[in-house]
Parts: sequence; structure tokens; C-alpha cells
Amino acid sequence: MMRIKSVALAGAVLLGLAACAEPRLSDNLFVVLSNEDGSVGEITVSDGKTTTVLNTALAAAQVDREGALKPAMVTDNDVKTIFQPALDAQPILPRRFVLYFESGSNQLTPDSQQAFETVFTDVARRAAPTVEVIGHTDTVGAQDFNARLSQERADALRDLLVGRGIKAEAIITAGRGELDLLVKTADETAEAKNRRVEITVR
Repeated sequence: MMRIKSVALAGAVLLGLAACAEPRLSDNLFVVLSNEDGSVGEITVSDGKTTTVLNTALAAAQVDREGALKPAMVTDNDVKTIFQPALDAQPILPRRFVLYFESGSNQLTPDSQQAFETVFTDVARRAAPTVEVIGHTDTVGAQDFNARLSQERADALRDLLVGRGIKAEAIITAGRGELDLLVKTADETAEAKNRRVEITVR
């Protein structure tokens, strides 16, 4: 009996349920694909006697006609030929981004200005995106000032997205000031990693 013990990649489940059009591969085929960032999940497949862990890109196993679990060789072309409809039907997974700001301002750092393009591309490819932008500061300055600054940072990111054609109603902003420090510091401490917006795109 085929049993999946654990699944770290949703795509692997869909691939395991798809009928196989490639003669050398069985209908009971399980394949692990890499995520967009290159990371790879893991599945454990068992036929009751043999257990196999698949945890590298294109790692695959199949069940033959006698019900025995065996390794399988799968190529990128196999994935496109056999599973493209299933892959196309998958929803786009949420993604999280962090952009950083110059000290005491709502101006993105040069590196984050470039990284913004990746955020915009991810938002723009979704049919009906929802974007949550949470602004943060370091501990330099009064708490009420930092609360306002963090909101200004979130609003600045929203304005950049709206300026590129993303609907304003798709974007939710909030400012957390210095309440959720990424790097814990004492008061009045400049810390670049705390001067940020955290963006979740769904």
C-alpha cells in the first residue's frame, strides 16, 4: 500500500497523483520539484515493505504493477510532458520579502531599491494579489516618532507599488515602530536590519 508519511512540497503530492504518459514510468509516480528560490522539500514514500526518502530536485520513485516501490529517473522534459497541466493548475504560493531603509527616513537603501523590482514582479504576476506591508524602525529616536516613521515606510512602499499599476485596495499597510526588532538592541541603537518593511504577497 502506497503511503506518504510527510510532505514538505505541495507540488510533490500533485505529481504523485498524476497519470503517467511516459511508457517507462508508472502511473504511481512521485517526483520532488525545487521551489522558486531553489530550495527543495522532502517526501517519504512507502509501499509497506520499502521506504524511500525523496529530498533532492527531480528525485523520484514509482510503484510497479506488482506493487513494489522502485527508484525512477525523471528529467525536466518528463516533468513538462507528464505534469504540466497539474503544475499550471497550482495556485501561486505566498512569498515574503524584506526591504531596508536609510536611517531616519522612508527612503529605501540602494540595494533595496533594486530588490523592489523582485517584489513588484511577484505582485504583478498574480491575478488578484493581496499585499501586506508592515513597517519597522530601529531604536534611535522617540517611540512616537518611530511609530510614525514605520507607517511612513509602509506607505512609501505602497505608493511605489501603486505607482507601478498595483491597485491601492490590494495593499494593507501598518507601522510597528520599534516594537518588533529583528535584531534586539538597547535603546538609541542604530541597526540597519531593524529599519525595514516586511512584505507578504498572496
